[in-house]
Amino acid sequence: MKLVCLISLFFLSFVIQAQEAEYKIARDVKTPLLMKFDFSKVENETVWLDPRPTPLPVHHDKFSEAKVTRNAERFGKKDQLFKATPYFGNGYISTSESIKPEVSDTFNGLTIGTAGVPNDNNMAISNGGKIVSVINSSVSMINEDGSLIKYYTLRSIVAGVLPNLDRTYDPKVLYDPYTDRFILVFLQGSTSNDTRIIVGFSETNDPNRAWNFYAIDGNPFLGKTWSDYPIIAHTKEDLFITVNIIKDNESWQEGFTQSVIWQVSKESGYAGDSLNKNLFYDIKFKDQPIWSICPVQPNFQDKERGLFLLSVRPSALENDTLFIHRITNTFSSGKAALSLNIAKADKKYGVPPSAYQPAAGFRLQTNDTRVLSGFLHKNHIQYVQTSYIPSSKTSGIFHAIISNPASKPVITANYILHDSIDYAYPSIASTADQSTDFASLITFSHSSEVFYPGTSVVFHNSGLKMSSLYSPVVSIKDGEALINTFVEDSIERWGDYTGIQAKYNEPGIVWLSGSYGKLKGKIQNGTNSVWIGKVNTQKDLLLEQSYQIYPNPAFGLIKIKVMTADTKPLTITCFDLLGQKIMEQKLENLEVGKNIINVAIPSVSSGFYIIQILLGSGRKILSEKIYLNE
Repeated sequence: MKLVCLISLFFLSFVIQAQEAEYKIARDVKTPLLMKFDFSKVENETVWLDPRPTPLPVHHDKFSEAKVTRNAERFGKKDQLFKATPYFGNGYISTSESIKPEVSDTFNGLTIGTAGVPNDNNMAISNGGKIVSVINSSVSMINEDGSLIKYYTLRSIVAGVLPNLDRTYDPKVLYDPYTDRFILVFLQGSTSNDTRIIVGFSETNDPNRAWNFYAIDGNPFLGKTWSDYPIIAHTKEDLFITVNIIKDNESWQEGFTQSVIWQVSKESGYAGDSLNKNLFYDIKFKDQPIWSICPVQPNFQDKERGLFLLSVRPSALENDTLFIHRITNTFSSGKAALSLNIAKADKKYGVPPSAYQPAAGFRLQTNDTRVLSGFLHKNHIQYVQTSYIPSSKTSGIFHAIISNPASKPVITANYILHDSIDYAYPSIASTADQSTDFASLITFSHSSEVFYPGTSVVFHNSGLKMSSLYSPVVSIKDGEALINTFVEDSIERWGDYTGIQAKYNEPGIVWLSGSYGKLKGKIQNGTNSVWIGKVNTQKDLLLEQSYQIYPNPAFGLIKIKVMTADTKPLTITCFDLLGQKIMEQKLENLEVGKNIINVAIPSVSSGFYIIQILLGSGRKILSEKIYLNE
């Protein structure tokens, strides 16, 4: 129902101050069941029932000016050699392959239909191995072996009950391990008189069966506005949907008015009853609306009754501010409230430049630097953004960890970058277990002047005593062609987000979806498509041993930083280049986590020497050349 809604319920709305923030809330807003839809009773669609919706216009505004500034700082690097290993901010790179994620299964996630505009990849997988993969503007249900169960357009789900279906877009999907079911969210319409947030709840663990669908009003304030860009997360009881409210006939940059949060009772959706919700709105800081709010997914094991949400200054050329919102209770409690903490990261984020492709004049949009994905585990939040990277002047990934987000937050950030490859649209999932409490997997899109657009992944770990450790970047899917599908100018839409989820009943297994440039026959001027990958992050716990030796050159004393997940003894030996042993040191009492070892080298002539590290009974882990001064 309309949020007369906010007018008739205004006596339920109130302003709450929390660390200079303010907001209003409308409680217990109800939306009736729109319909039941059974996918098993319809055939796969082989054609689109309507033309693919064209993207909304991008106007020249401050955001666009920021892009122009960034792009002017770029320069061609096609003649440079591409480094095999990227650089990670303050983190250091393992010299061991033991933490490199293992890609075990990948396949094309779009065997029927046409790619999205842009793709907007998202996916979820059940404990039983059923995958729901969504893009603009379709849903595919797939088995783990890549075989198709059902393909259907989003438009056709609601075509029989909603009129004026000119746009169905921005789909998001999640698997709910608490109930063994799926939740699907997508948008319909992009004007104030035609805007709805479609929410579907599967009735069973089989996505190819019956669902309960609802149509939440995308214009709850009865103005000339509509809802754009949903992000979703859930707790045991509630589903959270955030959207941006945009003015009619304006771009999503210029027309932004505010971001709102819907807190939805999952129980009412699964039961097919009227959908019960809270609406948090007029969320401001110093009387200015906060733009784009990303809900943070709690780990399945965490007993979080409320939810954290994150915001930044998405159109800033340079900033370090993070807004940490928190909804403090469940919908059913009747006491849910919103608080705000404001913290600063130890690195700056900023609007990224457009990405290169291997043909002059063909760029890819990287949008702004909003928070795109995050999760909560053991009182730590990890989150990711696309960002400008000052050192390389490329588009890269801003990855940060917040400790104590509810009280005195401390944010430690790293850049994931390459000096000649652009990265964008990251998503992150926890892969933590008891031995790797802060492990995560990050997927993102990649493109460059040499490499066609594709999808990559990187494994990360850190512990209470550790600095961050990253694996080498692994390509899930190499691009085959340019992405140049539907935008007439030179800045093509790439895909506004990617998808990732850990498989809850298989520790260390993560599934993801991303886009890539696909050949059209032999034509390099191709389209975008979907790639789904299965990644194993549990290979021998993945954090067996990793080392860094410094300084290099050294004067008599070197330090070895050892990151370890066990306590096996180490033997450190120094040889000259003829193989003569100079010294040997045995260590029996390593701690799990980070160890800093001081190694004294006897007086030697200046020159190169070899430091060798053996694990346990004698397995060689590292052999590295170092320059020693007398």
